[in-house]
Amino acid sequence: MAEKQEDTSKGIVIGAIGGTVLGATAVAALLAARPAAAAPSEEKLDYLIAAQEIMVGLLGEIKGGINQLLEKEELPTMPQVTKQVPLTYTILALETIKIAEPSPLTGRITSVAMHFPAGCNALVHVAFGHGEVWVTPSEIDTYISLNDATPVFPTNEPIEKGEHLWAEIRNADGDNPHSISVIATLVGVE
Repeated sequence: MAEKQEDTSKGIVIGAIGGTVLGATAVAALLAARPAAAAPSEEKLDYLIAAQEIMVGLLGEIKGGINQLLEKEELPTMPQVTKQVPLTYTILALETIKIAEPSPLTGRITSVAMHFPAGCNALVHVAFGHGEVWVTPSEIDTYISLNDATPVFPTNEPIEKGEHLWAEIRNADGDNPHSISVIATLVGVE
């Protein structure tokens, strides 16, 4: 029995080291191909966000591999939790904005709720996504426009901790501001 535990810990350590080396190699290749210092100043933030998203993805893969090893050896993995991420904004007349918050979990987006207050009259257009993925609606550059409604859209979209959850809001109402809320429900591990 002691032998089996020793093999498990060796496998976990080797898997973690292998994943870390693979991740470090990928990040080094990314930085060598286009170092942040060499990027034009207006592109630095976009570049650094893209690099961060790649690193977060690699960390998620490493964590997933470790959890698979733990499950295989019938050892406990990290418990899943549910969290809601609110994206709320009062948008001015004729304004367009994209607001974002980092995901607090690695796991899945299970639903997206959007609140359109009375008076929107289908003049406020809303889309929700994460990273470069459009989730609700799923077609790129399409929006949901309602009045006095709070629809909830079920989904099963994978998400990595730290990845940006975003809402794009466009107000075509030339006279009135509107307070829009988008709430993403996530299930996963911290």
